[in-house]
Amino acid sequence: MKIIRSKLNTEIAAGFSLPIDTVLFDIETTGLSADTSYLYLIGAVCMECGELTLIQWFCDEYSEEKEVLASFRDFVKNYPRLVH
Repeated sequence: MKIIRSKLNTEIAAGFSLPIDTVLFDIETTGLSADTSYLYLIGAVCMECGELTLIQWFCDEYSEEKEVLASFRDFVKNYPRLVH
């Protein structure tokens, strides 16, 4: 599993902010069937230290799916408002 955290550059984030209790997120999979596909990425945007921040959880292989989900769950437990 890989976690990448980066501040969004000012051009992208200019004039945009989120309430500090909110996370925007999306989940990417290799398909729609649980039998033949798996999760490979969760991406989230939130405010950290007054800056818009992008966090990405990557599965390098199928066996890391559970670890990625647990890490994301631990991250979002501090945010009462989730937007998907």
